Amino acid sequence: MKNMNSLSFHQNPGAFRVHEMPSRAYFIPFESEEASKQTRDHSAYFFSLCGEWCFLYRSSLYDMEDFYEPDFDCSGFESVRVPEVWQTHGADMAQYLTSPFPIPVDPPYVPEKNPCAAYVKDFDFSPKVEKRYELHFEGKDSCIYVWLNGSFVGYGECPHCDSTFDVSQYLREGKNHLCVMVLKWCSGTYLDDQDKIRLSGLFRQVYLLERSKEGLRDFSIAAELDGTVRVAVKADRAVCAKIEKEGRTLCQGETQNGEVRFAVENPDFWSAETPVLYDLVLSCDGEVVRHRFGFRSVCVQNSVFKVNGQPVKLYGVNRHDSSPDGGYVLDEEFMRNELVLMKRHNINAIRTSHYPNDPRFYALCDELGFYVMSEADMECHGCAYVKDWACIVDSPAYADAIHDRIQRMYEAFKNVTCICIWSLGNESGWGKNLKNEAVYLKAADPSRPLHYEGWRGGDGDAGGSTNLSEEDWQFVKETFDFHSRMYPTFDKMREGFDNGHDGFSYIMCEYSHAMGNSCGDLRFYDEIVQSDPRYSGGFIWEWCDHSLLQKDEKGVEYFAYGGDFGEKQHFRNICMDGTVTPDRQPHSALLEAKAVFAPVRVTRNEEGGLSILNRHVFIDLSAYDFVWRLTVDGVEQESGLICVACA
Repeated sequence: MKNMNSLSFHQNPGAFRVHEMPSRAYFIPFESEEASKQTRDHSAYFFSLCGEWCFLYRSSLYDMEDFYEPDFDCSGFESVRVPEVWQTHGADMAQYLTSPFPIPVDPPYVPEKNPCAAYVKDFDFSPKVEKRYELHFEGKDSCIYVWLNGSFVGYGECPHCDSTFDVSQYLREGKNHLCVMVLKWCSGTYLDDQDKIRLSGLFRQVYLLERSKEGLRDFSIAAELDGTVRVAVKADRAVCAKIEKEGRTLCQGETQNGEVRFAVENPDFWSAETPVLYDLVLSCDGEVVRHRFGFRSVCVQNSVFKVNGQPVKLYGVNRHDSSPDGGYVLDEEFMRNELVLMKRHNINAIRTSHYPNDPRFYALCDELGFYVMSEADMECHGCAYVKDWACIVDSPAYADAIHDRIQRMYEAFKNVTCICIWSLGNESGWGKNLKNEAVYLKAADPSRPLHYEGWRGGDGDAGGSTNLSEEDWQFVKETFDFHSRMYPTFDKMREGFDNGHDGFSYIMCEYSHAMGNSCGDLRFYDEIVQSDPRYSGGFIWEWCDHSLLQKDEKGVEYFAYGGDFGEKQHFRNICMDGTVTPDRQPHSALLEAKAVFAPVRVTRNEEGGLSILNRHVFIDLSAYDFVWRLTVDGVEQESGLICVACA
């Protein structure tokens, strides 16, 4: 490239968002209330840029052509479909690592031989002078440089969060020429060390939004169990608001001083068992925004995790974005099918390990009913191998970048009902940057409990405050809500509230490693979890085997893992550690989880009869049919149907 000095943001940890718009709540504007009842791609203001793009891969940034110049000839480029990861397109190679960095550890620098890809999209457009236009990149790994019609638009990092640019001044009537360069590594790579197959590219949707210049910029909603609803908005004009349920308007009003309040009589509460949703409809300057929400409360009270005032157990899994065909690329139907499969196997909770998910995923969790721990796009695990856990999270150079990742998650998903716990990230050690973010997130949202397993200083087996100063230990007790553990032994679990841990709720953010013939210990974990209301439950590691579909020399397809992609540094088959296969067929581990997590238990009692236990928190068993049969030597003698309205 001719001018490498203009492409230096990726080596600067303070330049994580250049010309990006401020983060805001996720929403899509529609042209009418009726239209807003449909999916986002039906909005007249939503212009998808997915589909065919021109593509050029280079193994080094220094070998990349100046493809963004207006007169550059892209006729020799290949064609790809966005979203995609370039490793599934045949460029570069995938690499499976659990925790070491894929590059030499020298933050903030990354290798000069930095693989990259050019993406070019020509599209016709007719911008309106009275409108402004937002360009969204919902997922990109690891960073992007963006040009439109020959002009530099901006730069963005944080792979699993939306990067948004105001491109109003660059759009033109007729043909538009969008150029994006994606780099494999950047200074943010030191925050991207999650346990997964490492892939690159534009892996979530890219689109334009047509927006009002004076309309809704942001909003937040708080719905209390007494029916009080407070909606705060940022807009230059008055916003009309109303609340609907099943198409019926319950209340309506207009914002005064940026806020409107409602009182809904006798609201139905949202939970994973009863995912009842209401619609908030906001109208402003020709735009209509519809947001579905539920009335629910979450807290840790006297060491007990509660939803709507009731103790709740989390029967959860850790979930990565992973498809054998597309890698990180998942469509809405795929995500829905995943969640339905979880529901069928009695899973009620998901930890988004270890990054925010597609915004449509959260909407599905709202609809179907899951308790979600939303985790920030933040892991520095590889620091433990060469320096120390805290070399990033204690570094002033990375303070703003870490804050940006926490803030992006919070701002985008602050209105999502299913999110019941915020998590600062995963396995990044303990340092002042994370202390600052704990303070920020607690202040920004005191309505949700806060989680971070690594506050003990990075040693996953350390107990109590052994790795903390007295000052930090006091800070942790005042700020965090969970004593979080990974893979504790039964003895360690039973000691969970010793050594000053009373006040925390005990949670296993990872446990019962689901690799091979596994999860036979779930029953014994569950017995301990049920023994004390202070045990919240946990999240199995993990939901699915990570793999990419490959063909051997005979053309036979197989699920590939570490070492199958030609990479020298890898962690073998440890990514094949899920309760389901890469194409989502249940392993025996998932069947075990279904049995252990079952909400209804039938046992023989001392009198010789049967006892039925309802482990639901919010519903009785009146909706269930209990079918019984009496057989003698395998021959049915009698049968019947009974209803059991067990509380």
